[in-house]
Amino acid sequence: MKKVFLLLMLAVLIFLFFSCREAALACRDGVDLFLTRVLPTLLPFLIVSGTLSRLGAANTLAHIVSKPFHALFRLPGESAYAFACGMFCGNPIGAQSVSGLSSLSPSQTTRTAALCAFVSPAFLMGTVASSMLGDPSSAIPIMAGHYLGAVVTGYLFSLNAGKKEPLTPPAISTPTTCTPFSALTAAVSDAAQALPKICVFIAFFSVLLAAMHAYHVFDLAAHMANFLHLDPKLLQAMLTAFLEVTAGCRALASLSCPVPLKYACVSFALSFGGLCVLMQNFSFLPQIRKRYYLSFRMVHAGFSFLITYVFSLLQYR
Repeated sequence: MKKVFLLLMLAVLIFLFFSCREAALACRDGVDLFLTRVLPTLLPFLIVSGTLSRLGAANTLAHIVSKPFHALFRLPGESAYAFACGMFCGNPIGAQSVSGLSSLSPSQTTRTAALCAFVSPAFLMGTVASSMLGDPSSAIPIMAGHYLGAVVTGYLFSLNAGKKEPLTPPAISTPTTCTPFSALTAAVSDAAQALPKICVFIAFFSVLLAAMHAYHVFDLAAHMANFLHLDPKLLQAMLTAFLEVTAGCRALASLSCPVPLKYACVSFALSFGGLCVLMQNFSFLPQIRKRYYLSFRMVHAGFSFLITYVFSLLQYR
């Protein structure tokens, strides 16, 4: 894996030397995407979720849902706060919320982070369903697959964890004393540190995608698809989504394949998240087990694909 990564970085370096103009344009497009699409929606969520976490929202929610959440996922009630943040605010808010839960064990932190990696409903309904797919009703099967897939995957992965962890819900920690002003100030400071990293990730993956196009990687994928009797454009779009989910969903939306298959592939891409989003989440939680996290994401994506496909067949038959 390390050798593959080094070769990839070397290829990008060569691209920067010999196609500096294209690289600069791709980087600019990534920064524009961050400034126009990501920053306006992400900044308020980062500040609000960080403030609520410091004011003890996680502890309050833990008291309410501790037993049912632990029964379903074998996780403490505090994890429900990160789950809610991830579900309603999307990536990387869920990861940031998990990083603020110091009462979790390393294993619980990893499993909570994997469970909380959602896209926000605003992005799913507004950007993907309405803008890209041109069909607001497409949000129904995609959301069903995305959220139900996470619940099913979380439950299945908890079965193995239940053998190693106690069945009784862990004790709920007492929140630290924090004034509203200091909580808001700290949340703003954390957001100011996190947002530049997210911008850099988006810009870099825009350059990486441009380099892959320049080196005809997508053309090679198309030839491979033809050899395997697959749709070349579908394989190219999924490869794009594997790297950067927004560009991948845009590519999937432009395909002329059957509607259930298209929506199922979009749901798969959103649930996996793409390497760009995964790296953003890892920047908040460098200590989590990466293999477990990636395994969870792939299984979640698979269930999302199946559930969305079935719902789409029922909705568009």
